[in-house]
Amino acid sequence: PFFETHERQVFVLLGARPWGHSRERLAELLADSGVSVREQVGSDTDFVVILDGLSGSDLDELRLARRFGVTLITQRELLDYLP
Repeated sequence: PFFETHERQVFVLLGARPWGHSRERLAELLADSGVSVREQVGSDTDFVVILDGLSGSDLDELRLARRFGVTLITQRELLDYLP
């Protein structure tokens, strides 16, 4: 996978409308893979998953993620690596 499973990674989901799964299910799939899912971007965030339906506050979080150098991925990219 594109993230290391031996190290606990921090993911943030941004957007309101994931396709094929609910936000809760995506967070569950990530947690089952051994990563931490948070609501907001921080300096320790490793990945931001960009979903459809970004709101104004999501755009603020996206700007912050870019400032911190966080890796941005799409939901499709994420699902390619999850079981």
